[in-house]
Parts: sequence; structure tokens; C-alpha cells
Amino acid sequence: MPLISLWGDRAIGSIDERDADRYRRHLAERGMSSSTLNQYRAVVRGIFGLAVKRFEATSNPGLAFEWARSRRTKSDNISFYRPDEVRALARAAANTQDAAIYVVAAFTGLRLSELRALRWRALDFADALVHVERGYTDEGGEDLPKSYRVRSVPMMPQVAAVLEPLRRREHFVDDDDLVFVNTIGRPVDGHALYRRFVKAGEAAKLRRLRFHDLRHSFGTMAVRVFPITDVQEWMGHADISTTRKYVHYAPRRDAATKLGALVGDEPAAGPKARSEAGQPAQLQLVAA
Repeated sequence: MPLISLWGDRAIGSIDERDADRYRRHLAERGMSSSTLNQYRAVVRGIFGLAVKRFEATSNPGLAFEWARSRRTKSDNISFYRPDEVRALARAAANTQDAAIYVVAAFTGLRLSELRALRWRALDFADALVHVERGYTDEGGEDLPKSYRVRSVPMMPQVAAVLEPLRRREHFVDDDDLVFVNTIGRPVDGHALYRRFVKAGEAAKLRRLRFHDLRHSFGTMAVRVFPITDVQEWMGHADISTTRKYVHYAPRRDAATKLGALVGDEPAAGPKARSEAGQPAQLQLVAA
């Protein structure tokens, strides 16, 4: 959220450490990395530091914006909603457009910035493809996607089904119009969308996740039926190591069978009750 829209109508002396701390917690809840949080921290502290130095402000509330510590190693543990939970989330949405956004996010893996920049011309219903051409953020405006590469993602029938009603709305349906819009056809407000997302999750009695975790729903589904290189391409990962966190969710039903074949057809024998001499029997294993 740009600081001008957050505090632009307030006198600088009225902004205190509680405001700065609330801002930090809001950014953290959106799932920002430690490095990104610390960049915001530098901006906030720098602005108020300048106010103290040059404009006689009495304090720097940015001092309450704590340094975000980075982990030395990243965990591959992820959180996501299952398909049935995504459907429950959509049913609890505030409106039809929000429901469509949740489904598209979870079933295509598009980032929030890519959803906000999605235009009708990028949807190929005939070939069942979503072309990811642009991304939009309040800070940077419209630009190439995060990976700086255009990509195409399969459009599941469930995605097409939630998009078609939006295509029939009265306004903003030309090829160059945005798919997800506010009342004047501009990109939806990401912060307001996140707040509605949290409320929908609560209404659906779902555990609280980040909006970004909807993207993980797609990754964990896709890796079950497609090669990891396909999943990498669809999700726009520059490095396949980023995609590998989904590998744990790929089924390995044949792995146990193949390993069992190395042992043999008969199950390993358990310990015999007692030998005739009354001594415990030795464990017996079937050799491969």
C-alpha cells in the first residue's frame, strides 16, 4: 500500500509508532519476504528521519518498524486450500467477481499482480489457455510478469465456468478491458480484496491463509499429473528449485510396490512366539 494513500491526509505529527507497527504487521500478513519487508522499513524510517532532521518533527515513528530476520534456509513446507475448500471459499465470497478471482487464482496459479492485470484478450476459451502477459502493482504500475516472461497456463473447465458470467456483464468486456475491475474499470484494490478474502475464509470456516497460498493450490494439483518442468513453466518460476517444493505432493503409489518387489513376494516373517526350547525365535527376513 503506498504511504500517500495510507497517511497522505494526516499531519505528520499525528502518525505514531502504533501506526508504523500496524503497517508492518499488515505487510507481513500479506506474506512479504523478509528482504521486501526491510525495504519498506527503510522507506518508512527514512521519510520520518528526514522529517525530524529538516522539518522539526519531534519523533521518528518508523523506529517501531522492526527489522525482519531472514532464515538461513527456506523450508519447503507450504499451505494451501484443497479443491473442495476453494469451492467453499468461492461460495462464501462477497460477490461474483470475488468468487471468480479466488477460483482463477487457485486453479491457474496466477499471482495477485497478474490477476489484477489480466485482460479479456489474454483468455483463449477455444484452446483453453490463459495467457499471462502483464502484472500490476500499486507501487510499480503495469509491467511484465514477475519472471519477465509471458507464459500460458491451461484453463480448467472450472476456470472457464466462473469467467463466462463476467464476460456477460454490462460494461468492461472489450478485449482490452480488464477481467477483474473496480466500478470504473480500473484494477481491483488488492488490499480491499485481501480483506474480503479473509472474511470469506472465516465465513467458510477455513483456516486462515495468505491470498498467495491460493497459488500453491494450483502447484500441488499440477505436479500430481504433469512433469515438474511443465509446472515450472505454468507458474512462471525462473528457477526449478522454486518448483521443487511441490514435488512432495506428487503421488508415489508405484514407489511402494517397486520397493516391495525388491524384498520379495512374501511378507517378512514376524517373530515366532517361542521355540520349543522356550527361547525367543530369531527374526527372519525374506531375502530379495
